[in-house]
Amino acid sequence: MKNHDRKFKERALALYNETKSYKTVTEAFKISKGILHKWVHEGIHPHKNIGNKNAQKLDEKAFVKYVDKHPNTTLEELGDKFGVARSTAGEALKRLVQHPHN
Repeated sequence: MKNHDRKFKERALALYNETKSYKTVTEAFKISKGILHKWVHEGIHPHKNIGNKNAQKLDEKAFVKYVDKHPNTTLEELGDKFGVARSTAGEALKRLVQHPHN
C-alpha cells in the first residue's frame, strides 16, 4: 500500500469537497475509491487506536429500544445518537439486538 503524503491527501480532499465526485478524484489522483472513502470519513490523519478519553458508556437499554423503533438506522447514525464510535455501535448491535432470523 502506498503511503501518500499530507499535501497529496489535502489536494485530493479539496477536489472531492469541490466536486463531491469519487470518480473525478480517483481518476485525477490515481487512487482507489476505498482510499478516498477512508480519507473523506476519517480525515487526513490516519486512524490511531489509542482510545477516546472523552468516550461515554453506552446506555444499552436505550440503545436496544432505539434500534427496535428505528431498525434501518445506520451505524454512523447510531454512533452519533449515542455519542460512541461507529464501531462501538456495530459491536453493541451484534451483542445486544436479537435478529429475527436467529
